[in-house]
Amino acid sequence: MRNYDFQEVQNDFSAPPEPYPEETRKLLPAMKSYQGSLEIDCSGSINGGQHFIKDVNKEMVGAWAYPKEKEHWHFSGKVNLLKHVKDGRIDWCCPKGQDYGIAVMTVQQGAMLHPEHGEQLVSHYFQRFEDRLDADARKGMNCFFQDELHLPLEVYSQKTHTLKTQIVWAEDFQSQFKKRKGYDILPELPALLRSIGSRTHKVRLDYYDVALSLAEERYFKPLYNWHNSRGLLYGCDNWGRGLEPLRYIDYFRAIRWFSAPGNDAPREGTALIQTKVSSSVSHLYQRPRTWLEAFHSIGWNARPDMLTQQFDRHYVLGANLFCLHGLYYTLNGGYWEWAPPCFHFRMPYWP
Repeated sequence: MRNYDFQEVQNDFSAPPEPYPEETRKLLPAMKSYQGSLEIDCSGSINGGQHFIKDVNKEMVGAWAYPKEKEHWHFSGKVNLLKHVKDGRIDWCCPKGQDYGIAVMTVQQGAMLHPEHGEQLVSHYFQRFEDRLDADARKGMNCFFQDELHLPLEVYSQKTHTLKTQIVWAEDFQSQFKKRKGYDILPELPALLRSIGSRTHKVRLDYYDVALSLAEERYFKPLYNWHNSRGLLYGCDNWGRGLEPLRYIDYFRAIRWFSAPGNDAPREGTALIQTKVSSSVSHLYQRPRTWLEAFHSIGWNARPDMLTQQFDRHYVLGANLFCLHGLYYTLNGGYWEWAPPCFHFRMPYWP
């Protein structure tokens, strides 16, 4: 094999996609009940002269009516329907001669932008390794790896090919937004899904900027700082892998908080764009490594010459830290394993 600049990964405590954030949320009642998701329902409409009646509940944080012409809504002339509540329900008579679109905003559980999300995750997951390993074991703890990170920061649904109606939120999002952008975001939220006039693009840019800024401050930065202060690499293979720039609102801004941005290279293919994106993040933000998790599902016919060829290609593309995909504790039933093979040295006494 060629003399690659491999890092000896003595202990890679790989973080699974969801369990440890879920564990943190379950441990902390304040995070479990945190209202950090918001649903925007823009499906309603009412014709001039009709009554709009809707029950109000504690999850409803906004309800607005917007003058409309065909499918175009006008922000000017909007009506705050929560000012027309009688006996626990909205009761509003639409002016004759003008149709209105109706938007209702309701909050749901979600802890992504909880002010202590990152700190609590460090405390309840990462810090436990440092606390429970002895001095010799800690010498070998030199990296964590995050695989396929699921976070509610998608702008666009890859399944439905539509903008997301359920958006990331925070209990203090409205006040944080006004502090940073100077206006109230709540009545303008329909702009995330449809045109409300000339302000549409500004509202979208401002919302996503504040949402990602809060995610950086409350989630990404605390994790990065904990690893960086200990000289630990924090690597990743994240969803989208550079092919979905809206996956975390702004892929580059989010992934820069890994000290080893990375991706997978499935099977025998060359992950050209994915690896170049990871390498670009590393170069732009001066991160020391670009991680390649290779080679997912290449199959049991993987050969050293094949691996060498692929290492050459990805090394040229910018990857400079490699880990082979999949280490199985047992190979019982291994012929059907979902992502074969297991590349790693196996002790004869393992099951």
